Amino acid sequence: MNNKKPLETLQEAIEEGLSLLGESGKKSIIFHIEKNFKIRMEEAPYKIQEFVNALRKIFGPGARYIEQAICKNLYKKTGLKIDNPENFDLVRIVEELKNQKEAPINNEQ
Repeated sequence: MNNKKPLETLQEAIEEGLSLLGESGKKSIIFHIEKNFKIRMEEAPYKIQEFVNALRKIFGPGARYIEQAICKNLYKKTGLKIDNPENFDLVRIVEELKNQKEAPINNEQ
C-alpha cells in the first residue's frame, strides 16, 4: 500500500488507464471529457460514476477495456483484493475500496 492521498491514487490509476490510448489519445479524451461532460480530471475520483458514464458515451462497449486498465492499476496501487475482480466494474470497485477499512480510497473532499 502506498502513502499517497487516497484520491490521488485513484486519479493516477485513471490517468494510467487512459494511457492505454497513447499520450495524445489520453490528452484528447481528457479534453473531450472536460469540455463536453464538464468533469475535470481532478474531479474524476469524486465523480466516478459520471466519469465512467462519459467513457461509455465516448467509447460505447469499448470503454470496458479502459475500465479494466484502470481497475488493474487500482489493484496494483492499493494491494487490496476485490471480490470477483473479473467483473471489472470500476464504479463498484471504487465503492468496495471505499468500504474497506484499510483502503486508501475514501470519500474525502
